[in-house]
Amino acid sequence: MAKLNAKSIIDYIGNAPKKTPVKVFIKGDLAQIDFPKEIENFTEAHSGVIFGDWKDIEPFLKENHQITAYHIENDARNSAVPLLDFKKVNARIEPGAIIRDQVVIGNNAVIMMGAIINIGAEKTEVSLYNKGIVVKHGIVNMGSRNVDSDIAYMYKVDLETARDLKEKFSFKKGTYHEDFGLIPLVIIKSKIVNSINYVGYCYYQRDGSIMNNNDYTKTKKKVKDFYNHYLY
Repeated sequence: MAKLNAKSIIDYIGNAPKKTPVKVFIKGDLAQIDFPKEIENFTEAHSGVIFGDWKDIEPFLKENHQITAYHIENDARNSAVPLLDFKKVNARIEPGAIIRDQVVIGNNAVIMMGAIINIGAEKTEVSLYNKGIVVKHGIVNMGSRNVDSDIAYMYKVDLETARDLKEKFSFKKGTYHEDFGLIPLVIIKSKIVNSINYVGYCYYQRDGSIMNNNDYTKTKKKVKDFYNHYLY
């Protein structure tokens, strides 16, 4: 399976056809219905199940009055990336794991129940994942190949220079610099900004953290530092 960098992932998601897959249980006088090739049907004379994209199935249900009742199951809307076909993976994957296509799963990796692994990730051999968190691993590279490759692409430098940039990067000392400072700064400094219609960030706010507290002094400093980030 191809290993994707940041640009490849953006291009893949941006250009992939968006689909709303549905599973529909139908009943009625189905024997004379002509099912289009876009719809998979597993039906007999009076009942059955059909699969397809909602844009094809919605008009089909409206046009065929022989269908007297139906029940729709749907778990995605305008999705660009399908889920990974587990049957091709030489690993242990427990029920409830959600893994996108284009993820590389190494031999004998263990993906526990509740794990969420998105496009572009690479899970090496003997990696153990639980609820999207690494709880035990050998060698694990997150992101596309790793963050060095992403930095190299963004700044158009070689990997050694990218690694050096990463190791030496720092914010102004003594300031709060959570994402409210980093993300706008990155956008302002960027020559080109692209966006995708996908929320892929999960954030846990612990009690007393910079972003989750009722301390007026900390809140005032956060606002001041937010402004200072644009001067840095």
